[in-house]
Amino acid sequence: MNGNCHFIFGACTGVTTSLLLNAPPTTTALLVSTCLIGSIFPDIDNPKSHFGQLTKPVSSLIGKTHEFLGREEYEHRGIFHHFEVWLGLFFLSLLYFPYLLGFFVGGLSHLLLDSFNPLGIPVLVSRIRLRLARIRSGSTGSICVTAVLSFVMAMAGVLCRIEGITIL
Repeated sequence: MNGNCHFIFGACTGVTTSLLLNAPPTTTALLVSTCLIGSIFPDIDNPKSHFGQLTKPVSSLIGKTHEFLGREEYEHRGIFHHFEVWLGLFFLSLLYFPYLLGFFVGGLSHLLLDSFNPLGIPVLVSRIRLRLARIRSGSTGSICVTAVLSFVMAMAGVLCRIEGITIL
């Protein structure tokens, strides 16, 4: 998925997270903004991505590090796309850094969207990749998947709020 898809889905994920936490307005603003950053952050390892362009020196350095380690010149979906890394950091943020929760929820939303791409996402620090579909980034299909998942995410948050379901 492209940066726009990640950004839109990250915003929906941030709002839904704030609804599930029954967060006050200031916390909601923090959750949504950090979720937006987290939703595009995994692409820092790709200098051609929207976020990679914004962080060109860092992104290029990561690419050169991959090259030095004997991997492709700019190996996209390296360590920043490992599900277990983001999940572990999410749980650590729950325990010790609650203000970073949105960032890690956003990162997980990024991985969910990328799992619909033909490249998939790496699982269990191996060559195994999780692919839920084979939808190319920037295609009409990617926009449709993002729209459907964003709608489902938003409806889940609204229904949980109506039913009074909160987490934590």
